Amino acid sequence: MDFSPGYRITPTLGLSVLLNYSDRQCEEVSPYTTVPDNYSSYSAGARLSYSNADYKLYYNDGISARLAWLRQIHRSDESANVSQATFGFEWDKLLFNQHALQLALNSASLTDNGNAGDVLMYGNAKGFRGIEPNGLWTRNITAVSADYQIPVKKVPDGIFTIAPFVDYGIYKPVNPATGNNYTAYGVGGYLFVNAISLPGVVGLLVGRNEDFMGNFIGFQFGYGY
Repeated sequence: MDFSPGYRITPTLGLSVLLNYSDRQCEEVSPYTTVPDNYSSYSAGARLSYSNADYKLYYNDGISARLAWLRQIHRSDESANVSQATFGFEWDKLLFNQHALQLALNSASLTDNGNAGDVLMYGNAKGFRGIEPNGLWTRNITAVSADYQIPVKKVPDGIFTIAPFVDYGIYKPVNPATGNNYTAYGVGGYLFVNAISLPGVVGLLVGRNEDFMGNFIGFQFGYGY
C-alpha cells in the first residue's frame, strides 16, 4: 500500500513524499525448500519527477524521468532495514509518416541485508517482456527498451498500430547459478482508444526471450502489461 502526497515545483518538475506499508507472505514452491520469513514493514522516502511530454494517444512526445528513494523505518522481523533507489527515463520521438520511436530505461538497486525475501521482482512489462510476472528476482537491475510504433489504421474511437520491440537487461542474480542478462524481441499489435469509457490500449505481443520464457505471447489491456 502506497501513499505519496506531492508538490509541483514547476510545470515540469514535481516532488513527492513516499509512504509505504508492505506485508510479505511467502510459501514453498517445488523444488525450492528454503522459504523466506514472512514480515511486514513501513517505509518512507521521496520521489523527484520531470515531465516535458505531450500525450498523443499512441505515444508521449517528449521526455519524462523520475528518481525515487525509499527506506524501511520499521519491520516486524529482526532483519536490518533495507533501502531502495529507482530511476526511470522515457523519450518518445515522432518520425516520418507519423511513426513514433519510444525509448525507455529503468534501473533499481536494493541494499542487501542477507534476508532472502528482500528482493526486487520484475516481469511482464516494458523492459522485462518474456519474463513471467515477478519472475526475475534481483537486488540490482538496469533494463532498456525500444518500441517503434507504426500507425496502420484510424478508427472513430482510436488507432491501430504495429510495433516491433526489443528489451535488454543486466542484473545481479540472487542465485549465482542463473544468468545475469537477457534480451527479448518481437512485435506487438495495439488498438489505442480515446473513448472515455474504455481502457487506453488493447494489445497482443508475440516475441522471444531465450533466457526466461523462450517464445511467448502477451496480452495488454489498459495501461500495463
